[in-house]
Amino acid sequence: MGIFSDYKAYKKYEPQYALWKDDKDKSEAKKLEYLKKNPVDEKTKQEEIQRGKALLRAIDVMDEYSQSRAENMEIATQQVMGVANTLAQYAGVGLGFLTMLLPPVRKGLDVLGNKFPKIGRYRFLIPPAIGFLASIGAIVSMQGWAASKEVGASRKGRFEAMRNELSDPKNFAVLNEEQVKKQEEIAAKIPTTKDMKKGIRAKNSSLLNLANIGSIYKEMIGQDVEDYKAREEFDKKLHAGEDFKKELSEKDTLQAKKDQQLLHNIVEKIDTASQDYAENVELATQTLISASMAGGGLVGWVTNLVVKAMKVQNKFVKGFLPFIVGGGIAIGFSMWAASIQKQASRVGRFLAKKDIEKNLDNFIYVDEEKTKDVRVEKIEKKEKPGFFKFMIQMFKDNREFKKYNETEGVKNIKRSKALKDIELTEEQLKDAKRLQKNTFKTFNKLDEKSQQYAESVEAVGEVVNIPVSLAGMAAGTALGGYIGKLLTKQGSASRIKVGMVIGALAGIIPGVINNIYFTKEQKKASRVAHMLALDEMKDYKKYVDYENLSEDSNKPAKNTKSEEKK
Repeated sequence: MGIFSDYKAYKKYEPQYALWKDDKDKSEAKKLEYLKKNPVDEKTKQEEIQRGKALLRAIDVMDEYSQSRAENMEIATQQVMGVANTLAQYAGVGLGFLTMLLPPVRKGLDVLGNKFPKIGRYRFLIPPAIGFLASIGAIVSMQGWAASKEVGASRKGRFEAMRNELSDPKNFAVLNEEQVKKQEEIAAKIPTTKDMKKGIRAKNSSLLNLANIGSIYKEMIGQDVEDYKAREEFDKKLHAGEDFKKELSEKDTLQAKKDQQLLHNIVEKIDTASQDYAENVELATQTLISASMAGGGLVGWVTNLVVKAMKVQNKFVKGFLPFIVGGGIAIGFSMWAASIQKQASRVGRFLAKKDIEKNLDNFIYVDEEKTKDVRVEKIEKKEKPGFFKFMIQMFKDNREFKKYNETEGVKNIKRSKALKDIELTEEQLKDAKRLQKNTFKTFNKLDEKSQQYAESVEAVGEVVNIPVSLAGMAAGTALGGYIGKLLTKQGSASRIKVGMVIGALAGIIPGVINNIYFTKEQKKASRVAHMLALDEMKDYKKYVDYENLSEDSNKPAKNTKSEEKK
C-alpha cells in the first residue's frame, strides 16, 4: 500500500478507536474492582506478578531494539530526503523553464496570453509551476520509500531482539521466591563491564551512533531479502501446529487466556501512555521552537541596535553578528527539541511501566465472565497537565529516566545474565516457552500495522508540508512588505527590515501548524493500528501452545471460562 492508501485506511478505522478504548478501560476497571473484593491467594499473586515483570523486561528489550533502529533509519532517510526533495523541486522548476524554449510551448503561451490578457503577463510562470507539481509526485514516491525503510528497520530491530537477546526462554520464566533470591546473589557477583556502561550511555543518549552510520546507509540502500526470509521462517515456527478446532483442556485454556489478558493489557497501557507522552512532548517542543524563532529574530534585531549604538566599525561584526546571535538561539533550541523528542517515547514507556507497577493487580488474571456484573461508578482518567506544568514535568521526567538507567540499568543487565545460571523445573520452562512464543506472536502482529500506519501518516505530512510551507513563506513575504510600508513614511530601510522579519516569522506559522496536526495524526494512526492488531488476536485459541499441550488436552474442558482450581 502507498502512503496515501495507508492514511485512508487509518482514517476509515479511526472513529472506532474511542469506543474500543472506552471498552478496554471499563474492562480493566471492573477487573480491579473485582480483585478488591475477591483477592487471590498470595502464592498465585506472586506468580502473576513475576510473570508480569518478566513480560515488562522483555517488552522493554524489544522496544529498545525496535526504536533505536527506527530512529537511526529515520535520521538517515531524513538526511537523504532533505537533499532529494530540494533537488526534485529545482529539477521540476528547471525543466519547466527549459520547456519554454520549445517553439510549440511558447506559441501556446502566447495564444493563452492573447485570449486572457489579465493573466497574460503571468503565462511564463505556468511551465515552471507544472514542473514543480510534477516534482511533488516524485517526492511522494520518495517519501513512500523512506517510510518503508523506517518500518523495515523497526521490524528488523524487534526481530533481532527476539532472535538474540530474548532467544533464551528463561527471560520469560516465572521464578519462585528462592530462585529470585539466588538470581540477585549471582547478579551481585557479576562485574560491571565497559559494554554494560556503553549500553546504558547509548540508551540515555539522543544522538545518532556514528559508529553504525555505514551499516545504516547500507541497510537503507539494500533490500535485505535474506533477513526478510528469516523473519518469515521465524513467524512460521511461532504458529507451527496451530489447530483452532482442537478440543482443549481446562488447563491449556486457562494458560492461553492468562497470557492473552496480560499481553493485551500491558501492551495497550504502555503503547497508549508512551504515545500520549511523545505527542505532548512534540507539541510542546514545536511551540518552543516557534517561540525561539521569534525570540531569535527579536534578539538579532536588538543586537543590531546595540552594534549601531556602540558604533562598531568592523563590517563583518556589523553585517553578520545579529544574524549569528539570533540564528544561534533558534538553532540551539531546535537541536535541544530534537534530542527531547527522540527520548520522548522511551521516557513515556518508562513512566507507563512505573505506573503499571504501582498497582500490582494489573498483572493478575481474572476471567471476564466473573466481572460482567461488576459495577464501576467512575473510571479514573488522568488529567492532562497544562502547557507550562508539562514543560517543567518534562525536564523532571528526563532526569528521572536517565538516573534510573544509570542506577538500575546495569543491575537489570546483570539480572538477565544471572538467569542463565538458574535451574528451572520442567513445568517452569514449558510455561516460559509458551509466554515467549505468545509475546513474539503478539508483537509480530502489532508490527504488521502499527509502524506502517504511523510512518505513512508522517510521510503524508512531509509531502503536504512542502506546498503549505511555500505558500506560508509567499504570504509572509507579501505581509512583510505591506507591514514595512506601513511602518515607514520615508521608506526607511531599517523599518522595512522589521516588517520583513515579522512577515518571515508569520510565514513559518502554516508549516508549524501542519507539523502539529500530522504529529497528532501519526500518534492516532499508531493507536488505531494497535486496536486492529489486538482485535485480530482476540481469540484466546491463538495463545495456546499446540505443540506442548497438557496430557488431558484431548479431553474437552467442563467449563472453558472458569479458572484453574487453586
